[in-house]
Amino acid sequence: GTPQEVNVFVWKAEEVINFFRGLYNYGWGSWSEISRMTETRSNMQAKTHAQKLEQRFPMLRTYFSPTKVKLMHRKFGMVRRYVAESEVGSSEDSSKKSRVSVKSTCSSSSKSDLGSGTAVSAAATTPTK
Repeated sequence: GTPQEVNVFVWKAEEVINFFRGLYNYGWGSWSEISRMTETRSNMQAKTHAQKLEQRFPMLRTYFSPTKVKLMHRKFGMVRRYVAESEVGSSEDSSKKSRVSVKSTCSSSSKSDLGSGTAVSAAATTPTK
């Protein structure tokens, strides 16, 4: 097949980042919201990706349960959609594309930390008991 057909199953780095940001924001099972966060994947693709990750990392479902997600939001707030620097331009289309409406419960000083993805990285790699 063509390279486009072959790569449809490989998630790009930006898609993976936004998948985890969606998982952090909306929790396990909210596939439509997570797919909206990626902007390039369907609900079913988000769900399938999560199931494959769960096989490798069984604690993901527990860690991103609705209860744990609410606790993380209280502590860290929510995160925005990641947009690669190559996509950010001076055109209005790219600025509209990068906007995601989110509520934040954290202080203004920690909001800048969340924009870099620190909270998601920590949340995705730190198991809780």
